[in-house]
Amino acid sequence: MIDESRVLYRDKDLIVYNKIPGEDSQNLIGQPIGRLDKPVGGLMLLLLNTKYQEVIKSSYKKTYIAICAGTFEEDQIEGTMEDYLLHDKR
Repeated sequence: MIDESRVLYRDKDLIVYNKIPGEDSQNLIGQPIGRLDKPVGGLMLLLLNTKYQEVIKSSYKKTYIAICAGTFEEDQIEGTMEDYLLHDKR
């Protein structure tokens, strides 16, 4: 189920949806390309059919933008953070 007020784009093949933190991306209509964790908000691409599924999945890249407090050294303003996610089955 989706909140229509948060649909940014829709056509017969896909929806661009603004997911809010706390919303479960597994309960949205369509096939989410790149699920967002429940506490995370952001734009999601939901496929309504499989017509472009392989093309989109092969070129998909998830990007997070973080808001940080404090100060950074000049050479730390931009960069990449990599981390491994673990699934807690509890």
